[in-house]
Amino acid sequence: MLDRELEYANVYVNALGEEERAESVMAGLRRAHGFLRRELASRIRLRRAPELRFHWDETLSRAAHIEEVLDSLNIPPAEPSETEKASEED
Repeated sequence: MLDRELEYANVYVNALGEEERAESVMAGLRRAHGFLRRELASRIRLRRAPELRFHWDETLSRAAHIEEVLDSLNIPPAEPSETEKASEED
């Protein structure tokens, strides 16, 4: 995600299923920052390549937690409405 002045690019990162490796993944990306920025600069048409800012994205772990909570509620599935029953018969 680039800011308006195209000076910074926010890069949201997640190592699928590897939350415990977040620190090492982020450290690796910080070490590769210069290389990644040069590669980006060679592939885009901007006067100046944006500065990369890496952020750990917790969206997947939050979604998994919400799913666990919902599953733990043991709510039975709702009965189909008359409209849904009629559309299934067609």
